[in-house]
Amino acid sequence: MEHFPSFACILSFTAMPFMQKGEGRHLINKNLLNRLNRYAQIDKIELFVYTITKTFFMKRFILAFFMALSVAALAQSTEFGPSENGLIYTSKTIGQLKYIVDSLNLKFKVCNASPYYLAKPQTTGYFISMSGVQCNAARKDLQNGISVSELLARYKEVTVYKNLVIIRYQSDPDERKKMINFRSIGVEENNEQFISFESNFAKYEGKLAGTWLISYEPASKDYSAELEAFYIEKEFETPQIPPEYARWIQYSDCLVDTSAQIFTEQATRRGGWNFSDPKKTPKIYAFGQYLNAQYEKDSSFELSNQDARLKQLAEDAYTEAIRTGTSTGDLEKYFEKQGAAPRSLELKRNRIVVGMCSQDLSPRTHALNIATLAAETVNWEIFLRAHLDIMNDNFQRASDGNYAWASRQTYLKELEVLDINVPDLLLGITLQISNPAKNHYDGYIGRIGRALAEYSQPQMMENRLLGLIADNKLDAYNRVLMYYLFLNYNYHLKNQERKQRNEEQLKLAKACLLLGWPLAQVGSK
Repeated sequence: MEHFPSFACILSFTAMPFMQKGEGRHLINKNLLNRLNRYAQIDKIELFVYTITKTFFMKRFILAFFMALSVAALAQSTEFGPSENGLIYTSKTIGQLKYIVDSLNLKFKVCNASPYYLAKPQTTGYFISMSGVQCNAARKDLQNGISVSELLARYKEVTVYKNLVIIRYQSDPDERKKMINFRSIGVEENNEQFISFESNFAKYEGKLAGTWLISYEPASKDYSAELEAFYIEKEFETPQIPPEYARWIQYSDCLVDTSAQIFTEQATRRGGWNFSDPKKTPKIYAFGQYLNAQYEKDSSFELSNQDARLKQLAEDAYTEAIRTGTSTGDLEKYFEKQGAAPRSLELKRNRIVVGMCSQDLSPRTHALNIATLAAETVNWEIFLRAHLDIMNDNFQRASDGNYAWASRQTYLKELEVLDINVPDLLLGITLQISNPAKNHYDGYIGRIGRALAEYSQPQMMENRLLGLIADNKLDAYNRVLMYYLFLNYNYHLKNQERKQRNEEQLKLAKACLLLGWPLAQVGSK
């Protein structure tokens, strides 16, 4: 079932036209109401239609608005609705997937036992920032190699951040402008800083120990001068990931097929609605128009092969969709209803759904539908990537307020029941490396931490994370990432006693990080 954006989203897009003068009008017009009725399972509730009149517009609109917000909040508490087994996939689907996982686990046992992965190029150092009339003089001092202590003594207004791990990397090849970037992290507030350069690549990729990387913005009519800089303590190193941790990365690549992608190369980005262009995709448009006409005549109209005209329009629309790299929810639903799951999946992979607002469930529902169809068609490569996207909330939205994050569950249990080695998989996609396989899946620490808080063996998970933070054989950058992963994990735990105990353990692990920031053995330079 394709979801519409949440009711609150609909209000935000439909309220404005009804501010005009005139007689009372329905908040949702007839055509939209018919569309909503077809997708009545969007929030597993009855849809409300509220009449706004000229005399009582503001009072009634406010009431309707808050009713919609409460409806959306209620719906999001279950997100995808109830199921027979408490999971978002049916028992039949889980059974099909477990068979595949068993085969992949056996395959992994005979993989190369000594995978070779390198961490991000990294070093340690400081970051300074200041603003005002002294910036230009300070910049010249930085260019002349002033020390950190001398700088602090000479310029009282400078702010300094220490105990930083600094990584160096180039911009994504897909980005229009080539850049070389320097980013820092640490275990204190405001430790994440960033400076980039678009020229002199040979200089910034070379030896930098004992130098300043300077970003300077001169004063303007409206703004004072700004100066930022990294001080590089040691040469950048590219440590090797220890073998026991490298196996986790290898396991993640074994399960999350690096040769596959969810969406086709020509897939189009669009909202969760059934928009089609009569000029660019006339066949798809004709299919949608015919379908809408049938629903206008009879709201209980069923998608069926018995309708010869609809069948022919669907075939023509399918051919056009595959050729042009697009699709609509109605077309996908038609083929799914006809038992043509492979076709429906192929069409869904042609459409990247972009959320209209923070409460728009359509990107996540689209991913769930892809994952379900992939499981039914025994397409493991697509299934796991789609499920991990749901777990990581890896979707595009026009806006994304943090008030909507809590309702987006991670569905870790679904991976556990499949007999996947969950800790190895999730840590394997969280550790950062500089030589990943093409299409290697990267996890998001905030979401992975929340997912691990639901893991059935918390003590084992905590021991592993704390061990990673304290292990000076692991590079400093990944150790700090594991520190933040543990923070996110602990934040989402429901057991308050365990949370307090973990906070004390984390203080000890943090102390290990701050004792000189030992870098691991160098794999390459």
